[in-house]
Amino acid sequence: MPSIKGQNILILGGTSGIGFAIATLALQQNVNVAIASSNSTRVDAAVKTLKTSFPDGKIEGYVCDLGTSDVESSLDHLLMNVTSDGTALLDHIISTAGRAPDAKPLAETSFEKLADAGRAGFTVPLVIAKIGVRYLKKSPKSSLIFTGGQVAEKPIANYTLYSTMAAGLIGMTRNLALDMAP
Repeated sequence: MPSIKGQNILILGGTSGIGFAIATLALQQNVNVAIASSNSTRVDAAVKTLKTSFPDGKIEGYVCDLGTSDVESSLDHLLMNVTSDGTALLDHIISTAGRAPDAKPLAETSFEKLADAGRAGFTVPLVIAKIGVRYLKKSPKSSLIFTGGQVAEKPIANYTLYSTMAAGLIGMTRNLALDMAP
């Protein structure tokens, strides 16, 4: 695998779980890391922990709530800050943002829950791609990464809503690879 030393990455959802693990591994490789989350307390705590573990590492934290109605402007504002107004483009944008699903039978799921899940699981990743491409280096080495789960391939009872989002995300990323090719 080629070295990623010195590259610039943004991890949406980088304060815990997979996102935090990615930040840790990236800092081990001397990557310039920016993490973002909707909760300022979690951002501050994660940055503090990472700076303690990697005192010479380049780590910055940002607050960005992808659950707001103005997600496009929030994301654009975040990316402008992370990239110094577009002058320091990113090599990678990684989205691990999301919340654990509330699994229950589809028949018991309200329309509002269906719409919210579709927004978080499908529409927001599309917006990340739409806005993010302007802040990514145009290179075959750059990437836009979305994390998901195996539920698209291995069904779980009462996960119909989330398996739908996961399967849609797979199709979306395949087509984005064509659309975003340098």
